[in-house]
Amino acid sequence: MDFAREWVEFYDPDNPEHLIAADLTWLLSHWTCVFGTPACRGTVAGRPHDGCCSHGAFLSDDDDRARARPPSSQPRPAAQPDSGTVEVDETFIGNLKGAPKKRAFHHKMKVLALVDRNSGKARTMVIDNVRAATLMPIVLENVAREARVMTDEHSGYRDMKLHFADHGTTMQVFHGRGGSVGRGGGPAFDAIRAQPRGTVQGRIRITEQGEVIAAKYGTRESAALNLEAMTAATLLASVETPSASKRDTTRFAHAMDRISERAFDIYRDLVYGTEGFKTFFRQMTPLAEIAELKIGSRPASRTQSDRIEDLRAIPWVFSWAQARVMLPGWYGVGQALREFEDRGLLQEMVAAWPFFQTTLDNVEMVLAKSNMTIAQRYVTLVQDADLAARIFGRISQGWSATHDCLLDITGQSQLLEKNPVLDASIRLRLPYIEPLNMLQVELLKRYRSGETDNRVREGIQLSINAVATALRNSG
Repeated sequence: MDFAREWVEFYDPDNPEHLIAADLTWLLSHWTCVFGTPACRGTVAGRPHDGCCSHGAFLSDDDDRARARPPSSQPRPAAQPDSGTVEVDETFIGNLKGAPKKRAFHHKMKVLALVDRNSGKARTMVIDNVRAATLMPIVLENVAREARVMTDEHSGYRDMKLHFADHGTTMQVFHGRGGSVGRGGGPAFDAIRAQPRGTVQGRIRITEQGEVIAAKYGTRESAALNLEAMTAATLLASVETPSASKRDTTRFAHAMDRISERAFDIYRDLVYGTEGFKTFFRQMTPLAEIAELKIGSRPASRTQSDRIEDLRAIPWVFSWAQARVMLPGWYGVGQALREFEDRGLLQEMVAAWPFFQTTLDNVEMVLAKSNMTIAQRYVTLVQDADLAARIFGRISQGWSATHDCLLDITGQSQLLEKNPVLDASIRLRLPYIEPLNMLQVELLKRYRSGETDNRVREGIQLSINAVATALRNSG
């Protein structure tokens, strides 16, 4: 998207008295875009704390600060409220004064951005928190009543519908669905019905990625079936009486915030806080070989660097699926649930809150498709055996924690016990997937050891396609 060349202003995270002005074009090219669209160019070698990640970045040194300048005046008041389609999103930038330089978001400055999709103009401002009570007055002041507001993250905006109703304005849910649970996948019927109360109101906008379109809409019969399911879910989400009261939903949402925040930190500690994880990931999974496939219109990484932050979402998820780990779909969930002290509340949430039900259903499906025994075969591709054992040990423990907690909360003795149709569907495919995984590991070993026979390379590509097709929601 092309943005107007204008200055945005915010306080220096290391010096609250210093108000920084930065050209928005430069800001977007060096940081994760404050509206949720990464536009990072990578960083200079030897500056590990610089650059962007999925939840913002910070000015790391004098080189960066030299690109910004103090403004000639204080921030101007908001001009005419934005109209048309306006995107609202928050990010986390910098480290708060006195806080350690970590990637965890609680140490960062919270920034809200509003982007007018029609004009391309953007407004940014520092906020105290990302709760609806904080965001709504800002949105109402800066967005015209007739505008269509686009948001993300249920945790930050779950109460927005109530505020919009108070001001005579409606909202529309826009759900971008990937092929995997880690990218918004899973059954569309359940996902629509799990939307917050009053947000669907007879309409929902959905986008689906390429592989999903082929699988779900490739024939007239499958297209009709899937469209019928989404239509039915939209009607049910609009008219049926919620199973939980408003008071219970509020209780559940607060509990979910705690669980989500803890799972988020556990996940990022593994991926970004574990020494050697980048090497482990790139050697264990067929990421490099996936990048050679003639699919997609964009490279696997946004830059020439090998940083995980620069990987696009699809190859990140796709690689873990090929190795049968499915890490982005479940890691951190089990540990966070295990640490949550109120077991009774979790069981209430399963029984009465569709959002939590759907979340656990998706995690359960991913666990059922993962296989730590097969994943152990891929671990042999990692050259440093000690590194492999250390990191895979953490992953395996996390899988066991998620598996055990999920069964305990849902009252099952095995995965998918309450969904025999899906269980049978997955079990029917497993005998065909597992030999393909074994073959893929052997071919990867040969290819990486220097075998030049073109049949080895083609065999790897064919196995990747076959495993992805059998797993169905792999990328």
